[in-house]
Amino acid sequence: MSLGPRLRAASTAMALCLACTDLATAGPDVVTVPLVRGLNVVVNFSYMTNSPDLVLSLERIDDDGYKWLSVSKISGADAQQGKADYGGSDIELRNDLVASHHIFTRFFADEDEHVGGTVLMASAEVFSELATKGTTAIDVVDIPGEKGMTFKPGVTYERKNFRGSLQKVGIETQRIIVDGEPTMVSVLHAKGTLKARDMTRDYEFWWANDQSSRLLMRYKSEDYVEFRVVRIDNPDAGSSGPAMSRFEAALEGNGTGGGGKHELKAEGNDSAGKLKKRDVLPPADDPKGAADKKVCRAPANGLYFATGSAEILAPSRSALERVATLLKKHADWTVTIEGHTDNVGGDESNLVLSRNRAAAVKTALTTQFAIDAGRLKTEGYGRNRPIDTNDTPDGRAHNRRVEISRVCR
Repeated sequence: MSLGPRLRAASTAMALCLACTDLATAGPDVVTVPLVRGLNVVVNFSYMTNSPDLVLSLERIDDDGYKWLSVSKISGADAQQGKADYGGSDIELRNDLVASHHIFTRFFADEDEHVGGTVLMASAEVFSELATKGTTAIDVVDIPGEKGMTFKPGVTYERKNFRGSLQKVGIETQRIIVDGEPTMVSVLHAKGTLKARDMTRDYEFWWANDQSSRLLMRYKSEDYVEFRVVRIDNPDAGSSGPAMSRFEAALEGNGTGGGGKHELKAEGNDSAGKLKKRDVLPPADDPKGAADKKVCRAPANGLYFATGSAEILAPSRSALERVATLLKKHADWTVTIEGHTDNVGGDESNLVLSRNRAAAVKTALTTQFAIDAGRLKTEGYGRNRPIDTNDTPDGRAHNRRVEISRVCR
């Protein structure tokens, strides 16, 4: 449902937020996340065996709208079940972001532009009507199927339009790992029972409670299909900026770097925002036999791997650049690259995976950025050093990480 040229000028303020660069406060201890070029959004899908992550990168913001690139590499177990990797792009057109009431629940690799609807964002009109009136008409373009089914690109004959209305449930919070920090993000929750001829399906959507972005944070259909944003990493690969400043300060011994274990307490919030006691905490930072030494550590936020693999995904480039820039600035530093996993899988397989991922980061730094291999040690801890709960998708995403450490005293 696209609008004509007469509304193009009015769409600028409603559909795009070009000047936003920092987290915007939505209330006490709750933030919204503005959309900026280079932003990486990690989505978890619930219906596959090993809950693969889909990394969405905001490549472009211009007069046409927003262009997102996506990449996902699934596990071997899912591949054996006939599921497939996904990589493609989507352009959220400016006109559709103003007033479209059509929502596509899937990307189609043969369609960069989902003309007439939106995929990752609610239109300004849909968002405004839910916020002010509590209801809005909606047309959800979906492909109904059995649990775990995957679909080939271009299966237009299988698409169905589920129509009806969404009702506002309320303003809630969703726990997301933003730049390595567990963060409560404000979301607008809406749901409805929609019909496609003789089929009826329940849908729920959670959009960022921010008129300037309206990013889809969570989507649920039936009991098994769930799309949930678990991580958001802002772009900051250069020698300046908040991410680099935190990263450098932590390795100098002046901060935590974001998401560092120095901030851990025996209790924390789960993904519903409720206080939950953690069963396992990381061991002390000091290495064995070096009680007189201080180890400084910081997470290398923005590193992404194929599920169950040490293959580094393309959106990791900014994080690698950040590490390389810091190592070139501090030419006297020798660091250890530490790999960590969540608790999915066995102890031995996770230990091997964490070591391989640390080694892959070392290889990338030496081959792509000319960092001397002699300055880089590697270690893997598997699932033995969680910094969050493993009971929720965002907690597991927090635990899957690479940290950089150095003896700083």
